[in-house]
Amino acid sequence: MSVLQSMSDSFADPRTRHAILVHFPVALGTLATIPTIALACTAFRNQALRIAAIAMLLIASAGAGLAAGAGEEAEALIDGNMMTAQADETLGRHESLGDGGWMWPLGAAAILAISFVKKMPVRIGAGSLGVLASIGVAGWVGLTAHYGGQLVYHHGVGTRIVPDAPHIDAPPPASPADDGDD
Repeated sequence: MSVLQSMSDSFADPRTRHAILVHFPVALGTLATIPTIALACTAFRNQALRIAAIAMLLIASAGAGLAAGAGEEAEALIDGNMMTAQADETLGRHESLGDGGWMWPLGAAAILAISFVKKMPVRIGAGSLGVLASIGVAGWVGLTAHYGGQLVYHHGVGTRIVPDAPHIDAPPPASPADDGDD
């Protein structure tokens, strides 16, 4: 099987597509704080930093929208009979944060775009709000990703892991060869 065919097959499955696409808002929504804070250090004068931050937030927004769509498709594939009450609650939290989540980075990008205005009070005000909005995006991304990670790694949702089976954080069973005498 060719690499391109394998990638195409991965995008055909909504669970895998969701897992791939969430990396855009996770990475860029978080990393956008770096050029945004650096922009503040220049009194919001550096055009390259402003453009970089806005571009990162716009791509994060598009990725969040695409990931949410794939997440909705993936949710339809979940066997509700296999869900525990805790997993269902975690899914609800993850979904509520993901629905419309594309608006968070888009809003931060729009606020930062206002800082293109040359008038100092507007530039500083919009830039300062843009920094706060960018930090808010990073917080939203972190919380949404936390609940998504809980679904997969703790509850086994979307995997072939049995929810009550030992997890990665469980200690491995002792082997007969391990007698403790070193």
